[in-house]
Amino acid sequence: MIDSEPFTGVSSPKKEQAQSFLATVEGVYSDGVTLKINGAVTQKHYLTNAALSLSKGDRVKVARISGTYIVEYKISRPH
Repeated sequence: MIDSEPFTGVSSPKKEQAQSFLATVEGVYSDGVTLKINGAVTQKHYLTNAALSLSKGDRVKVARISGTYIVEYKISRPH
C-alpha cells in the first residue's frame, strides 16, 4: 500500500503514540524498572539510562526511540 501523505499532505488516520511522557518509578530490578503511568502500574520492565540511580517514587521522563521506551532522566528539585 502506498501512503499518499508525501504526495497530497493528507494521511490516513493513525493512532498517535506519545513520543515522551512522565511516570513514577514503582520498582527497580536488574533488568529495568516498573513504572506508574497515569495511575496504572506496569508489569513491563523499562530500560534506563545507565548513569541513573533510581528509587521507588522517583519521577522520570520516558522517551520512545525507534519503538523502544527508555527512561531518560530523573526529575527533581535542584539540590
